Amino acid sequence: MLNENTDLHHKVGNESAKNIDVSCQINDVTAQVRGVEDRVLCMRKELECCKTSNSMSMENNTNLNTQIASLNSHIHVVTNQNTELTRELDSFVAANE
Repeated sequence: MLNENTDLHHKVGNESAKNIDVSCQINDVTAQVRGVEDRVLCMRKELECCKTSNSMSMENNTNLNTQIASLNSHIHVVTNQNTELTRELDSFVAANE
């Protein structure tokens, strides 16, 4: 009976040590999970910022493309006017000679 109690006492001690070890492992894993969750949260915030920035850049690019098209149209009009004025000046010069 004494041996049996001693064996049980050792088993309880061993189980307690294992429980402490497993509790420490659980705490370590929990801390790691919290760290990963924090990094994920930061990455999500950064992703949202990047999406917003990308959206703004796309809108700016669209506006710039519209302005470029408008300027190209204006260049075409001015070039045509220049061509017409050159013809008129050439005919005016020819008429005065």
